Amino acid sequence: MDTQNLVTLGVALLAAATAVWVPTWTFKRTLELEHVKWMRDQRSQLYIDMLTEAYAEKQWHLHLMTEHELHLIGTRDGDEPRVPRTELPPPPNLRLGDVERARLGARSAAFASGRVIAAFNAFNGVLARTSLLPPRTEGDAHMAKIRADELFAALEKAIRDELGATKPDLPAQRH
Repeated sequence: MDTQNLVTLGVALLAAATAVWVPTWTFKRTLELEHVKWMRDQRSQLYIDMLTEAYAEKQWHLHLMTEHELHLIGTRDGDEPRVPRTELPPPPNLRLGDVERARLGARSAAFASGRVIAAFNAFNGVLARTSLLPPRTEGDAHMAKIRADELFAALEKAIRDELGATKPDLPAQRH
C-alpha cells in the first residue's frame, strides 16, 4: 500500500467519523435545548397559574378583611352594633378547588424555583393566618390587607425575575 492510498484511507475514515459524530452531537445538543424549552414552557404556565390563584385568594381575602373591618367599626364602642350589619355581596369565587389546588402544589414542587415557592407560601401563610385568627382591630385588619398586597407584589417580582420578564425601560419611539 502506497502513501497516497494511506492518505486517502485516512481522509475517508476521518470523513466517516465526522459524518457519524457531527449529527450525533447535533442531535444531543438539540435534545438538550428542547428539554430546556419544555421546562421553561412548563414553568411559565405554572407561574401564570400560581399568579391567577394568588390573585383570586387576594380578592377573597380583601373581601373578608373588609367585612371584618365593617363589623369592627359597627361594634367599636360597645357590644351593641351602632349600624345594622349589612353583608357585602360576595365577589365571584375564582379560587381553585381542592383537587386543582393539590395539582398546583404538585406542579410547583416539580417545576418552581425555591424563591417562587417561598414567596407563594409566605403569601398564602399570611392569608391563612388572618383568615383563621381574625384581626382584633380595624387597624390590624387594614394592615392585613396591606401585607397581602406587599406579599403579592413580592410573588409577582420573584416570578418576573425568574422568567426574565423584568426589562429595563425602553427609550420612547420617535415617529
